[in-house]
Amino acid sequence: MNPTLRIHVLNTSATGGLRPVTGAVPINQGDAPEGAQFVLLDENNQPIPAQTEVIARWPDGSARWVLLDFLADPLPGQKKLFSLVVGVTGPGSYYVEPFDTTVVAADGYMVTLGDSLRMVLRAVDSEGLVYRGYVNSFHAEKHGPIRKTFVLSGSLVSEAGERWFSFRSWIHTYAGTRKLLVEPLILMDAETGLLQRIRELALDLQPEGGVSQIYIGGSPGFAGKPIEPIRLFQIDDSQYVIEGTDVRGSRAPGWMDAGSPGTRLAIALRDFWQQWPKSLEASSQVLSIGLLPRFKEGAFDHMTPWYKFDYLFERDYYRIRTGQARRWQVWIDLDGDGQSLAEHANAPLVPCPDPEYAIATGVWGNIAPSGALGQREYDDWSAKTFQSYIDAIDQSRDYGAMNWGDWFGERKCNWANNEYDTARQLFIHFARTGDTNAFHRGFVTARHTSEVDTIHYVNADLRAYFLEDVCRFYTNRGITDNYPIREGMVHAHCVGHVGGFHPVEKIHQLYCELNPVPGGSPYLCLDPYNISHLFTHGMVYHYFLTGDPWVRTTLEKIGGNLASLVEDGKFPFAGRACEAREFGWPIIALCALYELDWEARYIRAAKNLVDQVLALQDPVHGGWLRRSGYGSCSCEGEKHEGEATFLSAIRINSLCRYYDLTGDARVLDAIKLEVDHMIEDRWDNDRRAWRHTACPKVDLYSTIGVVTMAVANSVRLFGDPEHRSVLQKLMANLLERNAVGKSYGPIVYGTAEAAFALAKSQQ
Repeated sequence: MNPTLRIHVLNTSATGGLRPVTGAVPINQGDAPEGAQFVLLDENNQPIPAQTEVIARWPDGSARWVLLDFLADPLPGQKKLFSLVVGVTGPGSYYVEPFDTTVVAADGYMVTLGDSLRMVLRAVDSEGLVYRGYVNSFHAEKHGPIRKTFVLSGSLVSEAGERWFSFRSWIHTYAGTRKLLVEPLILMDAETGLLQRIRELALDLQPEGGVSQIYIGGSPGFAGKPIEPIRLFQIDDSQYVIEGTDVRGSRAPGWMDAGSPGTRLAIALRDFWQQWPKSLEASSQVLSIGLLPRFKEGAFDHMTPWYKFDYLFERDYYRIRTGQARRWQVWIDLDGDGQSLAEHANAPLVPCPDPEYAIATGVWGNIAPSGALGQREYDDWSAKTFQSYIDAIDQSRDYGAMNWGDWFGERKCNWANNEYDTARQLFIHFARTGDTNAFHRGFVTARHTSEVDTIHYVNADLRAYFLEDVCRFYTNRGITDNYPIREGMVHAHCVGHVGGFHPVEKIHQLYCELNPVPGGSPYLCLDPYNISHLFTHGMVYHYFLTGDPWVRTTLEKIGGNLASLVEDGKFPFAGRACEAREFGWPIIALCALYELDWEARYIRAAKNLVDQVLALQDPVHGGWLRRSGYGSCSCEGEKHEGEATFLSAIRINSLCRYYDLTGDARVLDAIKLEVDHMIEDRWDNDRRAWRHTACPKVDLYSTIGVVTMAVANSVRLFGDPEHRSVLQKLMANLLERNAVGKSYGPIVYGTAEAAFALAKSQQ
């Protein structure tokens, strides 16, 4: 009998009807050997049309993740149940004829959708020069019976033929429906300039028969004839205006309907107000979606503090740093109504595999599904902490065109760039529970990292900024001289996410005011050398769950950069106060990249770093002993030896991750010795928390997640009673806290693994 995976599709929106479903599900190793087929059954065990693609395989070649496309019509708030039959050989009797799908064609500046809707990407620079997207390449990336995906790529070009920067668009069409998903992406790869100054970026749609009637969604909205151009402008996350009228509102839903002779066209932009500023505009001939809408100088002066928001704006234009990218999702229904389309756009249907099956495959690591034995208390806490994260983002208004998917407040003035891999924790919550809200949050979070925080292109001006402005006072030339500025570098927490928007001196003054350190030389986080904040696991999960080719390309850039850094053998991973995480996070990142398709280069690079780590361990104490620096020891004169507890934990977790993938038993003694040392040196049994450092005078205690993960790993690997006792008390402390807010990523990291390890140890 063939293995069967139960899947449900939950409709969390207020709309019904037949809608596309896209997403990937995991498969047990060996269940679907190469060449095996998959059949999707409905709740009556009848085969339904479905499109399948293996996007990742196990080392034995069998399917590991399978991307599904099909159609479903769950009612609002309801589920539809399906079963995926795994390992059918040959096409079999379940083959279904493909449907027709909407036609897409491209020619020069124009893209035609359906029979008569033309689309143009348009940009205006700070001097008022107009550029349009010229299509250099057009091909079908997927050509299945349910979904076809067309990829357009080219450049923004002026009428005089001057190139500015690149764009790419994915256009997805779906069988049995007139819905299309358009995903335009811009890539700041201009040949010159540190910052690219954009006055406007818009996606213009031109119905063949013009526009005779317009409806713009909102409370209140607008309905009428576009005799004069009409525009809804979402100013920030809490207010919009319909210009030229008295209409004001808070959070526009981001849709408009256009009526023209014989047609009704609907448009919806996903996460419209969350990505402010945005606009929807209509004239008698053109419907325009303001991805970066034009604005008047001073329009955002009310958004404070300056170091949170103003990096994006200068006078009446936007500033985007060279090397960044950004992407949007625009849904179009050639037969639909905007309100329903917006509901769909903001809560698209995804397949949710049975958590017990999905987790048993091993793709999610050492966790248990919600509802499993010993998980009840953790399940309650996990749900509350997730909601506290959502609430905290909203209360502190962590929204914006380049901010959505990140959280603000690291060191009081930085965007966190999803420190400690927030996307990973969100996707694990989805895997355990099937909560699609967690999936959607993980989706935007991973996309933010892949687009905003990652360097996708380097020109001479960007390289000069790093080397001549940011790094001119650096004394450790071993870093700058041995780590070339290149694609695939990733920024750590930073003012403006990536830096380059303000003079270095201004950021230095800000840090001295908010984060003073002895000597007045704070680390400004403006350079991309900080490999100790490199997180790939959440993006890898995103690729596995979606098959997103851009995220895959981003991961390959990061992987190529990191593997080259290790292979060169020149970069000093060791020798600095934070060396534990400068080894640890890159090892964890390489291990996650290795799982994409088991490329030996990544695991060789991880082994290289592991070998260095093992050589540096103190054979007596088990720790990696260093003289403590500023903030780690309050003693006058000679400082304590040791390191911050969370740093030790990151190193331990990297060794455990490497062991799980390779079985290299050399690391086991090192892990056990260090956990023993960490507990003896820094665990406070009365507080049920960890002292921050080896110095007993440091009155700072924490329950940060990486340490929870380290002890959970140790309990899983060794079953040591003392380690288990520490983990029980640590988790009891954590479970008393119902709200972690924006510390969700750093605090929740490792807690699912801890709950599983404790439950298993008690069975």
